[in-house]
Amino acid sequence: MRTSSTDRMRQESRRWRYRRLSLSIGMPEWRFAASDLLLLVLLMLGGGALRWLLRAPLTLEEALALTQTGGNVGQTWLFSVPGYARFVTFLLGFDLFWLQVVQMGLSVLLIPLGYDLARRIFDGRIGVIFATLLTIWLPLVDLPGRLLSANLILCLLVLHLWLLVHWRDSYRAAEPSAAWLVGAGVALALATLVYAPLLWALAWTLLFVLIEVWRRLADDDEVVRGEWVPTKDVRFDAGGRQPDRFSGRVRGWSWRLSGRRWLFAVVQQGLILLIPWVLTLTPWTITTYRATQQFMLIDTQSLVDLVVALRGAAGDSTAPMPTEQPQAALLAEMGRLVREQPLAILAGLWAERDSLWGAGLLRLPLEGVAGWLGMLSNLIWMLVAPMSLVVFGTPLREGGVRVLAWAWLISASLMVLLGQGVAQNLVLIWFLLLLYGAVGLYGLGAWVSTLRDGIAGSLEDARYFLSTPGVIVGFILMLALCWQIGRMWIG
Repeated sequence: MRTSSTDRMRQESRRWRYRRLSLSIGMPEWRFAASDLLLLVLLMLGGGALRWLLRAPLTLEEALALTQTGGNVGQTWLFSVPGYARFVTFLLGFDLFWLQVVQMGLSVLLIPLGYDLARRIFDGRIGVIFATLLTIWLPLVDLPGRLLSANLILCLLVLHLWLLVHWRDSYRAAEPSAAWLVGAGVALALATLVYAPLLWALAWTLLFVLIEVWRRLADDDEVVRGEWVPTKDVRFDAGGRQPDRFSGRVRGWSWRLSGRRWLFAVVQQGLILLIPWVLTLTPWTITTYRATQQFMLIDTQSLVDLVVALRGAAGDSTAPMPTEQPQAALLAEMGRLVREQPLAILAGLWAERDSLWGAGLLRLPLEGVAGWLGMLSNLIWMLVAPMSLVVFGTPLREGGVRVLAWAWLISASLMVLLGQGVAQNLVLIWFLLLLYGAVGLYGLGAWVSTLRDGIAGSLEDARYFLSTPGVIVGFILMLALCWQIGRMWIG
């Protein structure tokens, strides 16, 4: 009887710990484990060797072709941001060899950045899983060997997110945090100079700041509320109502006071982010103003490409492209298409869904090491990508990071469906799905470990997990993704 009772208590404790998994993940770990540090060094060395082994041939002609930017096709108003061209030109001043080394070095840098990012957002063990995926997943291994701006864009965006998470942790701990936010603004501006449509990322970053400031104030208010106790006296026991002693809870004034504090803090932190962002983009803005006599917040080449894509999705590609007042005319054309033909645009995007669903799958066979790594990468993608959609529905405690990840995923997916900067947007989608897929792998391992206490308890844990409303939505999305991947793979 005692053994049965002990087993039951152990099983209930195990299930309870599993049920609280979604609440326990999300507390940052502030110290590196020595074993994790050693493994991280090995992953970086192995990842660097793997990338060099599978690198694609690179010619000087291909490198020089990327340095052509500015006006083209006879249109003096057609400009593209010069970030990647300047990057390539600078490295070509040394040697073509160093261009490849730096390109691959940026990819290897993603491994420790990804580890620390996942460690701070979720857990150190999730950081190890995520770093391993970044090391061996073939699309991210093969991409740095090709002369594409996607690798630099991903590195800058990951650095931007890493700095934001550091700011969040320092800000919520009431430590000096402004330097992290300044760095995040500069990193985002540099990414925008490489790929202009990333201007939309600024809005999502400001939303992240707004959420995290609110969470900080909510934590402070919770501490204050926890100090007050109800008044107990004769009048209260007799049915009369006494206010809580020292509660300070006057509902209207309390909300107005909290709202003002939140608004002031949001403006303060937002300016810390915006000022370095604006200063970094100012030289390019001045250059375009001198050439066009108008302020351009985005390169006109990207606007032209976006208008062409929207027209193609709506089946309306006969109207001529405006040539006077290009920025204002292009923005007006985009607004007209969205207002007048929203259903046609949605139908056009849905018709291009295959370019997004199977974006992480490789068409085998490949030869040698690449062939085996390609098979492993396909298995990883077919497991991790659907699982990440389930994780997005779990109540993890990463706060604004979840909102930022959803915003980036939706925006990047729309750009891919419109055929805009496919490689540049795919790498961001891959990175985010791998990050949350690493969380799913960790949770799956935690669930498998409960099997030692009996299948009944493990099934109950699974039922509890799958009954969460957000998880149900994620599970439906996962099944849809699995069906689409299977259909494409078989086809």
